[in-house]
Amino acid sequence: KLETRQTQSDPTFTFKLPVAVWLTGKQKPIIKNINITNKKNISLFSFNKKPLKVLLDPYHEVFRRLNPKEVPPNLGKAYGSEIKTALFPESNYSNELISGYKLFYKSIESTFNPPHINFKDNSRDMKATSNLWVFGKNNNLFNEIKSQLSQYDVKINDQGITLGESYFKWGNHSFVFALSHHNFDNKQMVWLISPSKKSIPGLIRKLPHYGKYGYLIFKGNEPENVAKGTWPSSPVGLDHTFTKGTYPLFPKAPLVKKKIKLEK
Repeated sequence: KLETRQTQSDPTFTFKLPVAVWLTGKQKPIIKNINITNKKNISLFSFNKKPLKVLLDPYHEVFRRLNPKEVPPNLGKAYGSEIKTALFPESNYSNELISGYKLFYKSIESTFNPPHINFKDNSRDMKATSNLWVFGKNNNLFNEIKSQLSQYDVKINDQGITLGESYFKWGNHSFVFALSHHNFDNKQMVWLISPSKKSIPGLIRKLPHYGKYGYLIFKGNEPENVAKGTWPSSPVGLDHTFTKGTYPLFPKAPLVKKKIKLEK
């Protein structure tokens, strides 16, 4: 039994609502479409297996206003934030690299909303941030960052980062990760690590063009983008889990399959 309600004062909005249901012993969910015709709608489902999780609008197909918490962290939100705060590494970093980080931060300062700058490794003064830019590996937020990245199956060690099936070394790659700032609602942070100051001008020039992405990896001083992607959205208020577990949502099959003919 699934009950949905429309709480707006306007007349009932009639639409088709996709529902994903994961069942015991099945890796892929079953997708059901229900017709919403009343402010209060009750739908009945019958399955031959125990349901484990239910998710409404799994592929974001319903025309609606998204809950801000549904939108995953991304660079566009970082650049568009009204208040920007920086956290720079204080120790074990060369003065040249720190000056490169400061050069990057200066490039994103807002003349209308002066940023709050923190040049020391101290996270106590972050209450007013809309987006926190964290530079370098050595900082008090490292454990929080590492914990969040592990949820996306990103692994960190002393030599580099494993993303999916690829491994990238610290020494010749720049990394940019947009993440949630768990201490505050609707806040996020961006973790930026670069191997040298030489790659900073290229990052300043290129990053604004990658607004929709949650993570980026660049190689060399140019730098050349070698990996990019978005984080999965958060189904805030749209799901119910009966049994804890991992429930993958596979890409939706295209409506039309194109055949590509190669000419010799």
